Amino acid sequence: ERITMAWETLARLMELVLLPIAPNPAANTPGRAALGDQAVMAEPFLSLACDYAEAVLPYLTADQALPFYGAVREFLRLYAVAASAASFMQRPQTNAHFENEEYEDVLKVMQLLTHLISKDFIDYAPAEAKADTDGLNITGAVFSGLSTILPFITPELLAIPDLSLAFFALVGYLASDYAERFSVLEPQLFVSLTSALEFGFKHMNPQIARESLRGVEGLVSYHFEEKKAARPGLDMQFAAAAQPHIAQGGGGGGG
Repeated sequence: ERITMAWETLARLMELVLLPIAPNPAANTPGRAALGDQAVMAEPFLSLACDYAEAVLPYLTADQALPFYGAVREFLRLYAVAASAASFMQRPQTNAHFENEEYEDVLKVMQLLTHLISKDFIDYAPAEAKADTDGLNITGAVFSGLSTILPFITPELLAIPDLSLAFFALVGYLASDYAERFSVLEPQLFVSLTSALEFGFKHMNPQIARESLRGVEGLVSYHFEEKKAARPGLDMQFAAAAQPHIAQGGGGGGG
């Protein structure tokens, strides 16, 4: 219960720090702008969540981990709201030496989602405390988080080596090991992720190309096995992707 309250408090604090407050004439309270550079202000919250996911999450039971999954969703929602501000992604041009530091917050998001999905196979919680829904909670939080931040993953960001590798490694792993979840994704998210994989396996960086190709192979294998068993596989996603308003909206790395 105290952990739940702690994460809820941190989420409220993040909202106060990142988002501007509108004036309230009825209460005679002035508004204020967001406190400083949102990217800089977001990074400590994301870093804390990332460290917690890496060091503590593997030891938590499903019930103990639920408040953290909720906090991650809220952290990333607030991050996305702040990112929609015009100045958020307009960062000063720097030399290559400082690129990673300039976008440390974006890299932290990728690392956080990677640590979350790692809980599915690095799990030291007592076996009797594990629940069938634990895997669904983990993958749900990861896909939700990826959907939230995907609109801000631009070709310019993917030109940064560490960030690009983290992104394609995560998407490739999800497509390879959780291909069945792709069959029930929102069509727009499905198109964005598969477009990113297509972009990735043509990449000049062999590691990015390998991670992306791994994801494509996972989706193809899943669809083949489903069709062999007379099940629809990814048919519904392919049909939705053929709709003009879906196909034209695909993005997130496919620059």
